[in-house]
Amino acid sequence: MIRDGNGVMSREWFGQLYKNDLKRVKSNIRSFKTLLNDAHSSLTPTPRQRDYLIYRNCLKTAFENDALINREKHISWEERTVLNTLAQGLHLSNQEIRCIRYNIIPLEPLELDDAIRALRDAGVVFVHRKTNTLYIPDEFVWLIRRIQGSELSRKFLRRILRNLSDAELNRVAKQHSIDRSLDRDGKIVAILDEGLSVTQLLTNDIFQPTASRSARRDRVQALMEKDLEIDLPKYGRSLEQKVESLVGYFHDLERDSSSTLSADGYTELLNDMGKQFRQLNRLLKNSYELQPDNVLDSELLQAHGVTPRDVIYLLSKSELKEFCTANEISARGNVVANIIKRYRNVDDLLFENIDLVGARDLNGLAEKGLSLKESEIGRVYEKLVKQAFEKLGLHVDEKLQKKLRTSRLDLDVVVNLGNDEVIIVECKTVKSRIYDKYSPIKRQLLSYEKLCINAGLRVRHHLVISNSFSEDFVGDCEYDDELNLSLLTSRGIRRITEAYEESSREAFPIKVLFKAGLLNEDRIAKVLSK
Repeated sequence: MIRDGNGVMSREWFGQLYKNDLKRVKSNIRSFKTLLNDAHSSLTPTPRQRDYLIYRNCLKTAFENDALINREKHISWEERTVLNTLAQGLHLSNQEIRCIRYNIIPLEPLELDDAIRALRDAGVVFVHRKTNTLYIPDEFVWLIRRIQGSELSRKFLRRILRNLSDAELNRVAKQHSIDRSLDRDGKIVAILDEGLSVTQLLTNDIFQPTASRSARRDRVQALMEKDLEIDLPKYGRSLEQKVESLVGYFHDLERDSSSTLSADGYTELLNDMGKQFRQLNRLLKNSYELQPDNVLDSELLQAHGVTPRDVIYLLSKSELKEFCTANEISARGNVVANIIKRYRNVDDLLFENIDLVGARDLNGLAEKGLSLKESEIGRVYEKLVKQAFEKLGLHVDEKLQKKLRTSRLDLDVVVNLGNDEVIIVECKTVKSRIYDKYSPIKRQLLSYEKLCINAGLRVRHHLVISNSFSEDFVGDCEYDDELNLSLLTSRGIRRITEAYEESSREAFPIKVLFKAGLLNEDRIAKVLSK
């Protein structure tokens, strides 16, 4: 449930994943049973086997001691907390705990519908009955991961593991009874399945027992700076502080909804990488457990929480340099950042976040990697609105706009419909997110209309675009007897533009914008889809 790409699943795909996991867990249980029996019969078990036996014996006592007082065998909450503390002290992974547990307490698989019902009743998943689709909120994923002690998602742990040496991976494999004869990629997958604590991994598992604290600290520092190319204002001084900084960095990265690329840029990246690396589709599908055969689709990947950086990091450093050479991208410095920069269209990214521009939200824009000054917001917002009308195939007449400009009056956007008819568009950004000043904007629009009439133009319609409008503003607009005025939100202009680009219409039906009052972008989008 908490693995990457499983935030949205069909019932059938969830059933297939559940079936695959049961098969894998049962196989691991059998292997561990043999390991535990060998350790029990040995006069000198290895240190790791000794840890397993200690935990198994404690677990067995906790489970079976109820039978001594004629009660049903179970593990109480108090016993479970003690066992969790013991497992933590013995540095056991989730996989090791699970395998030992099911050697004492039989594994009881659930029927598919019973499993879904149990998860739904627990509030972990939401089920859309009409489409039989399961949805798992990110917040629940983070909570369950924290309960299990898996501090990072698999995609971030994979980045760390891929930058470890073969010797370090072998030490981790030995510590957790993973087959060391597996190839490098096989070991990484097996370690990912263990459900390891990143803190335990980077403070103990990758090191020789005799390694000093200073050597461990220096290795983690090098891993962050040189291998992962993470730039932080403070890395921390001690080993624990450095690991905590690394975990915190990835937590912040996961909670950042920004993809760093526009939808078009993401699509172009996938197309170019897919052509050069034929295995990319299979690699993405397997790494993120995605159901469709073709997963090189930006909308699909974004819906499953797979960002452009996640795609790039699936390739090896040599493959990334090969990709840079083929696409004339600099391979010096941070290669991943260079690739992102190559496919980053700032105008498209700004348009996708036009609501943040409309709200003058500089911090929100900065989180998306977009740096704007306060003084630039109004001009950028007007530019984005102009781009939207141009995408709708309408003539944004900047020459006419300059011709109409006076020392007191400056129209934001003029859409020339031909035959001396125009639409006047006024753009309003506001920090409060709700625009509620109707009287001033009415006087402003009437002045613009008079200016156009004096120039021999007929104002066919007025349009005000802002993030949102108060109820009083909308009411005054609907019943105004002097202006033909429509209102449209930032989200609305983006939604209409996207719907038109996806439609098969040869021309945009301009009349859909002429209804007085607040326009409903969803209804307009529905009209465009017909």
